[in-house]
Amino acid sequence: MDIEKLKSIIEEVCNISAGDIDEDSKLFDLGLDSLDVAQIIFHIEDEYEIKIDPDILEEIVTVGDALEAIQEAQSQ
Repeated sequence: MDIEKLKSIIEEVCNISAGDIDEDSKLFDLGLDSLDVAQIIFHIEDEYEIKIDPDILEEIVTVGDALEAIQEAQSQ
């Protein structure tokens, strides 16, 4: 997955303009709460048939962190 695809998913799931999102954007600064983050992760897990370790969800602070977690899950 690349940053553009992740931005598109965040835009779709949370109704945030992809233009407002970059890799350094903090999820909570974008107005997302933990439920929004969980919905994004569930959407990605379903779409890409991967499983992201739930223990690292608390460590996902930025869009870049989310991208790294997704890429790690895809490589397993």
